[in-house]
Amino acid sequence: MSVHSRLVRQPIDLASLVARVSSPANGAALLFVGSVRDVHDGRAVTGMEYRAYEGMAEQELAAIAHEAGERFGTTSIAVEHRIGELA
Repeated sequence: MSVHSRLVRQPIDLASLVARVSSPANGAALLFVGSVRDVHDGRAVTGMEYRAYEGMAEQELAAIAHEAGERFGTTSIAVEHRIGELA
């Protein structure tokens, strides 16, 4: 297995990410899943947009994932961050 990180514009396939890190050697798979709230500070939210300088963001995301792997002694890491319009 290897560390996986990337920016995506489509909905994130959670089952695919779990499959990337599933192994008999691993006792668990942990997910953090964000979503767009419907209200913020008492005001309705209909959507949001995530923007990134993609080249730099991809490098930083990969660096963070690799640092986590070194810190926790694993290469079973999969990170995807969605950019673009989210409803």
